[in-house]
Amino acid sequence: MKKITTISMIICIINFYIFSISASSNNLPANTIKFNSNSYKFYNETLNWHEAKEKCEELGGHLATISSEEENHFLKSNIPDNDVSFFWIGGTDEKEEGNWKWVTGEAFNFTCWSENSPNNNWDSENYLGFISKRQNYDGFSTPLGSWNDFCISTTENSGFICEWENSTISDNNKNDKQFNINITIFDISILGLGGISILGGITIFSKNITKRK
Repeated sequence: MKKITTISMIICIINFYIFSISASSNNLPANTIKFNSNSYKFYNETLNWHEAKEKCEELGGHLATISSEEENHFLKSNIPDNDVSFFWIGGTDEKEEGNWKWVTGEAFNFTCWSENSPNNNWDSENYLGFISKRQNYDGFSTPLGSWNDFCISTTENSGFICEWENSTISDNNKNDKQFNINITIFDISILGLGGISILGGITIFSKNITKRK
């Protein structure tokens, strides 16, 4: 008779620990201006409309949307003294000609079009610009603070206006830093006693800490 030997095995316990810290700031960009609860900034960087839209979103805001004569007048009165002829704002009818929409989805009720605008010259003027230099486009007057539709390729002497909604950061916390701490524990236990069984689990710990300067 042959002798049978049974080998019992206990194989590995594997632990993975992932620890990360990320920091973000509640700061708005420097030199913003404020109207009601929202903040704005004029940028004289030359970008096309889509690039300007992405830039504002990267900064935590959006291309400015204007919903009242008071808001339009506020921006008009704060036009910077530079060579920019117009600033991109967040209106477009690129999806449906003549159906202008704001990037935020809010109602497009108030308008301040310049003379003979929008006219969609060359069937490609689908992006909204805020006039910052009095001049003539296509033979028509464009007063300061009025709006004109532009082609996306019209970038010469252009800039853009970013807006941040409900930006209520006070002097007491404008320099606060937000830290996010994440700890992930991933355990795999492979046990064998004449066979193999697998036990596993994931534990995630997350903590937000605000550090004040």
